[in-house]
Amino acid sequence: MHLGIRDLLIRIIRMLQNNCSPSFEGLPYGILVIDREGHLKEHNRKGRQLCTHLYGVCESISALGQNKLVHSVIWSCCQRFMKIYANSPEEGFTWQENLTLEKEIQCRICINWISFGEGQFPVMLVTIEDLSETARRQAQCDAVRYGLTQREAEYWTFVCQGLSRTEITQRMYISINTFKKYARNVTLKRLSSV
Repeated sequence: MHLGIRDLLIRIIRMLQNNCSPSFEGLPYGILVIDREGHLKEHNRKGRQLCTHLYGVCESISALGQNKLVHSVIWSCCQRFMKIYANSPEEGFTWQENLTLEKEIQCRICINWISFGEGQFPVMLVTIEDLSETARRQAQCDAVRYGLTQREAEYWTFVCQGLSRTEITQRMYISINTFKKYARNVTLKRLSSV
């Protein structure tokens, strides 16, 4: 599990156990809190955005027709998680799955049990990480750290996102020789900073 998400989970669980209402806004991850019946208890803007704008029209996950919605793909992940950990709803178990959403967006979904307090049924904390966005942010940090030019930074962003040589040359409108030049320059700059 990504270290940033693990730290986030620990903080959220502690806040919930102390009956504090955590603020999920401003986090780089989508956050959804879903109960066993599929009711969406909490969410942040990023989580809602990933459910609505990236997936398209949301579908109800509640058999009761509640108005809080999550896409069926996320609910399917939750159902797989519950099936495996149905007899052990304890904190510490994590379900992790990588998905490709519409528009070729790569996401990592992590699901954990969390409790609001003693004697209450645990709920699922679902974190959705947009891996393309994470790679872009990492590439921006690397560009500053290694002193990359704008075009080298653009190249490095695509590399961090896992694009192939062909995809990178097409998106950047460059030749294979220019691709090789950027690859060499970035490698040398990264090695020289070590």
